[in-house]
Amino acid sequence: MSTNKEDTLSKLVKLNGLNYYEWRDDTKMILIMKGYWRTLNADHPTRSEEEDLDNWLEVQQQCLAVIHLSCERDQKHLISEYETGIDVWDILAEHMLLISNVMRIKELFGRARKSDDQTMPVNITGQESSQSTEGSRSGSKRRQGCK
Repeated sequence: MSTNKEDTLSKLVKLNGLNYYEWRDDTKMILIMKGYWRTLNADHPTRSEEEDLDNWLEVQQQCLAVIHLSCERDQKHLISEYETGIDVWDILAEHMLLISNVMRIKELFGRARKSDDQTMPVNITGQESSQSTEGSRSGSKRRQGCK
């Protein structure tokens, strides 16, 4: 069974700012399927290799198109100034990894709580919060901070 390239792109997960890892993996697979992925990791040909440069630029534009079409409208401003797939891939990675890491930390702390109204007893530096300290002074052993 063969798949239509346009159909594959239409089913691609679109980058919305919250799904970078899923988007990255799916988009990478599309770029591999189309034979474009290796140019995102290849050195830029020199001017003396004019034929190679023309081919490289053509594939870079194809990569750029796939990546651009796989982004939600509100994410496209991040890449609108760039002209190659390499630049766009790197800019999105840099920007989204920062956001994704913050979101993951937030999610992990959220999962660690037993209920939505519970506060975390230990902050990121390993020190107990003031609420936790007050509760532990009333007869129970103090909790040890993170190491």
